[in-house]
Amino acid sequence: MTEKERAQEYEENAECIEIDDSGHKVYGCLEIEQAWLAGFEAGRIKWHKVADGDLPESLMSVINQDGEKVMYNDYCKTWRYDDTNEYFCATPIAWCEIPKFGG
Repeated sequence: MTEKERAQEYEENAECIEIDDSGHKVYGCLEIEQAWLAGFEAGRIKWHKVADGDLPESLMSVINQDGEKVMYNDYCKTWRYDDTNEYFCATPIAWCEIPKFGG
């Protein structure tokens, strides 16, 4: 879902104070604050804790807590650096998806 689609979805579900003469929704301070916080949360990198069993999809490149690109192999239950098949790495304590530039 694109940011514009998220914004449209938020607007459709947000409660407005009234509809102005032009047919536009009028919002109060609380709705504006909630919209800002929702946008902030959507852009934040989400960290996953391995100890909680929160593992990435098998063989998906992710970033560990040290900023290294690693992969988890669900079949072998092992972690390895994603640039080689030979070097296994220590089990990370946390991982996040690799951020994508959408410019």
